[in-house]
Amino acid sequence: VLIAAGLGMIFGAIAGYVGGRVDTLIMAVVNLVLSLPYLLFVVVIASILGRSLINVILIFGITDAPIFARVTRGEVLRMRESGYVESAISAGAGTSRVIFDHIMPNLIGPLLTLATFEMSRMIFYEAGLGFLGLSVPPSVPSWGNMLDAGRKYLFDATPDMPARLPDVIVIL
Repeated sequence: VLIAAGLGMIFGAIAGYVGGRVDTLIMAVVNLVLSLPYLLFVVVIASILGRSLINVILIFGITDAPIFARVTRGEVLRMRESGYVESAISAGAGTSRVIFDHIMPNLIGPLLTLATFEMSRMIFYEAGLGFLGLSVPPSVPSWGNMLDAGRKYLFDATPDMPARLPDVIVIL
């Protein structure tokens, strides 16, 4: 989430503050990535790169950055027209000072809220990749790896379980 938030915040702030062709170019790439089915996109990249913790972190960090870029751009566009930013510009503040001193502190709330939701979403997607065998190696503890390991015991009957459990599961 930190990688996605960092990349998204940088590109979103540039697109929102600079505007023009830069905004059009950055948002075209963002919209292209967001138009792809996320889980399918992640599965294809994970199957190409292979099983590694670093690969999983980079895949989710890069593929989730467009969401942060879009939110950041929208907030920067809104704040760019506010009175305190116009006052800072008219007082002679440079672009970097306006962005880092006046706009970025006001992005903390929306981006922190988004990061909270994205963290839970990434946990579920990593579990899905682990279940499919595309996440971290089996030696690394992962929710998806644990679900995959338990799948082979799903239809094994034990003395505590009812004898007709597999029929019930098939009906559901």
